[in-house]
Amino acid sequence: MGMVVRTNTMALNAYRQLGMNNSAVSKSLEKLSSGFRINRAGDDAAGLAISEKMKAQITGLETASSNAQDGISLIQTAEGNLNEVHSMLNRMVELATKSANGTYTSTERDALQDEVNALLDEVNRISQSANFNGTKLLDGTMGLNKEAFTVGDTGAVAAAPGADLTDKLTLGDTAGTDMHLGTASVAQGNPSFTIDLGDIAFKAGTGGNHTFDITVGGAKLEVSATGLDGTKDADAKAIRDAIIANKAAWTGRGKVGGNVKIGDFDFKVEADGDTGLKFTYAGLNANTTPAATDVFTSAQADTLNGLLGNKFTVNKTAGTGGSVTGDVIHTTMNVDKAVAKVDGDRAGMEIQLSADLLAAGNSITIDDKTFTFVEWDGKSTLGENEIGINKKYDLTQTADQTKALHDVVDQLSHKETTNFEIGVKDGTTIAIDQKVGNTQVYDTKEKLHAVVSASGAGTSAATSLGIKADKLVAGDSIKVGDKTYTFG
Repeated sequence: MGMVVRTNTMALNAYRQLGMNNSAVSKSLEKLSSGFRINRAGDDAAGLAISEKMKAQITGLETASSNAQDGISLIQTAEGNLNEVHSMLNRMVELATKSANGTYTSTERDALQDEVNALLDEVNRISQSANFNGTKLLDGTMGLNKEAFTVGDTGAVAAAPGADLTDKLTLGDTAGTDMHLGTASVAQGNPSFTIDLGDIAFKAGTGGNHTFDITVGGAKLEVSATGLDGTKDADAKAIRDAIIANKAAWTGRGKVGGNVKIGDFDFKVEADGDTGLKFTYAGLNANTTPAATDVFTSAQADTLNGLLGNKFTVNKTAGTGGSVTGDVIHTTMNVDKAVAKVDGDRAGMEIQLSADLLAAGNSITIDDKTFTFVEWDGKSTLGENEIGINKKYDLTQTADQTKALHDVVDQLSHKETTNFEIGVKDGTTIAIDQKVGNTQVYDTKEKLHAVVSASGAGTSAATSLGIKADKLVAGDSIKVGDKTYTFG
């Protein structure tokens, strides 16, 4: 009997339809449970591509938002540190103002200064320690490409001292300069000085007389109408000779003809060189030469030195139709200061300055004071320990160097230190003398020389910066002061 295969076509078709319905139901349930219309490329290939792109953008924006929040947190951390610094700076201002209270003693002011120092230390500590997740915020290194740049330890850097320029000074006991050690009494030093009329000159006019006044301290030396004929030329030598010849017309003169009184002290006046006038102490009683009774006290010596100073003034007027040319260096020269007799030890020496010192930033130290050279317009007020170098001088020219040195010596002569008074020897040389009554002992040349030194301008505080060229990225930049350098 043959085999017969029977096929239930209806059952197979029903099964196929059931499978398709189950698949459709599964997809619908997947969409319902996921909430997405497209769960696979088969749902909508083009729509899936667009959807995935949008998902990537959304994820990136969410991460950027998170990064921005971290940046805000960093800024808030830095701001918190800076607020503390601001509060400390305000407290420093408060303490500085409080210390100006005249009712406080040095003890209270020392306590105020201790707090200021502690606050300053804390400000420095915050600048080095403030960080966010290990990134320093306030030490100046934030934002560096640290693979390309390495910065030195700025917190440990200090200004370097300037070069030693002491060899630009000629100290006492060398090259003929004077030195007196504190081992013997000091005899009275009678003052003298000269002034130079320089290149001053009168040109002849049609009439009248040239007039010329010089004021030194409280003494006015006056040339009368009979001294200089306005119809004739007169150079500095003629003016000088007319001054000496016209002694009777001097105002403030002493009792003896030929002397001029400066304060209570009489000075003899003589020609010095071609155009100079030399003033020499002639005693308290107008003697031709100082007598034994003309010994002055330390107070009188200080008074006299204050009167002399290192300046003289000139008033000059040409006769009718005439003119006046030239000028003078209004600085007394070859000055020997008044030194009172001292029974006891008193040290001192002369110090000659070199023109090589004449540069802004250089300084000279005498005893416990350092005097620093600064550029100066000749008018503005200088600091207590500043010595001005007038900008009008061309320091490449020997004549201007001489004038500038005169100015420096003049300014130094009005200074003093704890142990020494400073005076003028001549236009390039100062003299320092131990103050009367000072108990310091300078019994050797080395001890006295040790109180004087000179140095160049100190270098500014700095830090090192290392750069690795292979790690640089275009756009990296370095800011130094007010300039920014960008790598392309």
